[in-house]
Amino acid sequence: MKLIDFDKHFADFWVEYLHSHMDDYEYLDQFENDMGHIYEVFLETPADWIDNKKPCEYFDSFSNPEELVKTISDYIREDIPLPEMLLSRIASLEKATEEQLLKLLSSDHSMHERMVAVTLLREIGSDKPLKTYIDWIVKGEARELIDNALESLEQFAESLESELLTALPKAQDDGKQALLSLLSRIGQSEEVYSALLDLFERLPKHRAELSSYIGRLGDDRALPVLMDAAADENTGYLDYIEIRNAIEELGGEAPKRSFDESDPAYSIFKDEA
Repeated sequence: MKLIDFDKHFADFWVEYLHSHMDDYEYLDQFENDMGHIYEVFLETPADWIDNKKPCEYFDSFSNPEELVKTISDYIREDIPLPEMLLSRIASLEKATEEQLLKLLSSDHSMHERMVAVTLLREIGSDKPLKTYIDWIVKGEARELIDNALESLEQFAESLESELLTALPKAQDDGKQALLSLLSRIGQSEEVYSALLDLFERLPKHRAELSSYIGRLGDDRALPVLMDAAADENTGYLDYIEIRNAIEELGGEAPKRSFDESDPAYSIFKDEA
């Protein structure tokens, strides 16, 4: 399949569009605000550089899953921006492209390829890579890859409870935190409660995020630990706000604290709390 730089062609298109619609725009920011509309016009305008097809329809003529998914790798390897229309076409074929996308998850492929594969597999609703994602968390794969995988795992968290609990003691602290972000959504359990409290006490820099998981879990036994952390003068403003929210979610009332401009976060976010 020929690799077409749609971004470059769009850049040429909007320059011509601006020249022919100068009278429609009094200020440059009006043109910039209209860029979404201009892009839609671009997609719907037949172009001679693709045999007078509309850009939005170009990939519709391809249906071979292997060819389409290989084209993702070709674009990335050649450092040409991935066309959104290609990704949409692959997603539209749903399970027909699943096996080919699963191959892109391998560490033999670039981070970009793997990230795209995770996103597309989520879009087609695939549950086949979920155990692979859990393995990534346990092994400590790249954070951006795990964050993307977590979005997919969230969709199936309840059905994966056993696998997530099994993985929990095997993971390092970052992995535990990722797994607890999922397990705290499912329901109360002693393993999850204990692991959350352990991380909360050992990792003060992560208390804002962990306190939100504790509040979501809904086990009010955590209130004394949260109250102590909220009252601690070493707890900064943003952490305090998240801990306070968790305390209130569990039915408690957080200790009052005073902050001043010496806490940089307070000076920025004080009016939003």
